[in-house]
Amino acid sequence: AGLDSSDAGIQQSKIATHIATLNEVEFENKSLGGLINGDYELTCLYGSQRANQKANIILPLIQSEKVGNSIFLTKKDRPIIDQELVKNFADFSVEIVNSRTGRNTIDPKKLPLRFTISGKGGFFDSSDASLIGHHLDMYYGDDFQSPLQGPFTEQHVGGYKHRHTEVGQSEDRPELYKIENYGGGNKVQIFNPRQDFAGSTYDMNIPRVKFSREELVKRVYNTKNIKTTTNSRHLGNFTKNYEVVNTNGRRENNLAFRDQGGFNVTGSESTVVSGVVDFALPNRALSDGTYNKTVIVNRFSAPGEVATLSKGYLDVESSEYSPYNAIPYRNREVVNNFNEFLKIPSAFGGFESGSTTTGSFHKVQRNRVNKLRQTSAGVIYTGSQFDNGFVAHNIPRKDFGYRWITSSADPSLSMDGLYGFATSSDGITFLSGTLRDFESSDDYFINFVGISTPGEFSAFAGYHFEISEDENLLTVP
Repeated sequence: AGLDSSDAGIQQSKIATHIATLNEVEFENKSLGGLINGDYELTCLYGSQRANQKANIILPLIQSEKVGNSIFLTKKDRPIIDQELVKNFADFSVEIVNSRTGRNTIDPKKLPLRFTISGKGGFFDSSDASLIGHHLDMYYGDDFQSPLQGPFTEQHVGGYKHRHTEVGQSEDRPELYKIENYGGGNKVQIFNPRQDFAGSTYDMNIPRVKFSREELVKRVYNTKNIKTTTNSRHLGNFTKNYEVVNTNGRRENNLAFRDQGGFNVTGSESTVVSGVVDFALPNRALSDGTYNKTVIVNRFSAPGEVATLSKGYLDVESSEYSPYNAIPYRNREVVNNFNEFLKIPSAFGGFESGSTTTGSFHKVQRNRVNKLRQTSAGVIYTGSQFDNGFVAHNIPRKDFGYRWITSSADPSLSMDGLYGFATSSDGITFLSGTLRDFESSDDYFINFVGISTPGEFSAFAGYHFEISEDENLLTVP
């Protein structure tokens, strides 16, 4: 049978699990008005006995998880002192009924409850008797005065759960105790909320309040870390674990990797982009299904592209490092496209080769040089080679790039200078003169030293002049 079974044996086992090892404490007549022995640890709650308190129990006399434990309050007819001075209070005696020790009487002042003789409570067989004190959230001290807590500390520090039930709860509210008129007379019974009025049955499924909320004292300050979750109706003072305690480096503190015994990652080549391997990212949940909120993941990255920040590009184990953070591989998408533009030499006018509108990325003169090339059929032809963003030479990169050489050298005889730089005196042939046509079928040699002509043509008018030194004149011969 399960724990929810109504079987008597199962119920008794459930009750037994809630009974702690209890000490037997003997109290003097001076403290309680009689000798009481019980199977519970009773700590006095007020006055000189406060120093003996060891737990956050409010009514230890009825805390035992078994039937037969009750507190009976019996109204007395005579007042404690002058009725005019204490007209708001009833005089009553307190009797403890314990399943093992029987009936014993204690001092009423040791109970954190007070009864009035005014109001409409209906206690003590009278419509004029009301109970006060049962709505308190503190049961220590002699005056029952609550500290001046702010909204945050009042919500979270000290007190009892039955006074701090969340709004909108559908479950039964846990109670501290039950109070009923007893026997139709001037007696009131205080008993465990899991126990029926007659004290014969006990239901462990009924919620109850047994202890205060962590601390007994309702301090005006808070020393706890209280987490705020998405379901919280009341704000705490932190939302993530790393706000309280944290460490750095998932590579060194890889909790999910440890819990899962490593990550099993299998990949397959993408059918969309060749050379790319697709794989499912590892699930970094812990063994209980939650995720680590304490270890801060280090991330070495140069922000600017998806390859340095996206999880798919980071190392699988810790998701902290990317090979694309290395300088040779950083921002490859931008660099690769830029490199493509740098391969294209500049055209005339500073445009990109093949375009009349787009400027060149290289922005340097193309510096052309001829190269002998050979087809697959073995045919030799003249090709061209240009400088670009990756290959650069001094300008010009051939002898025939200089104008004075192109004006005085024979390109048909200067192969070295045509395809680069001549490396010997025979590599380039310079002309020392030129042939002029003197309106005849013959060409005559004219050197570069001066406009000198052969003597037989000196008589032709217009070809040269004579200088008259005495008169400083040019005369026609």
